[in-house]
Amino acid sequence: MNRKTLLLPRKIGFGLLLLLLVSCATPSPATTLEFPTGTFVHEQKPSQAFQFYEDGTWDFVYGNKTLEGTYSVDGDFYTEETRLC
Repeated sequence: MNRKTLLLPRKIGFGLLLLLLVSCATPSPATTLEFPTGTFVHEQKPSQAFQFYEDGTWDFVYGNKTLEGTYSVDGDFYTEETRLC
């Protein structure tokens, strides 16, 4: 048998395997991410923390003081609102 004849099935098999691997590696459609709620504590200043609630409100605690406000998320934009008086 000719050497080229023997290598042809291997080349075809390798090409099909490569095609399969590349098709499996394509990224899936982006998923919608939800804004993370919960408590986020400052690493160096544990007396400071943000608390985000599912109803769109937040608290910021620093020492014995607390600020409050609302937030909204539109796609990848985060908007924070507060009233400082």
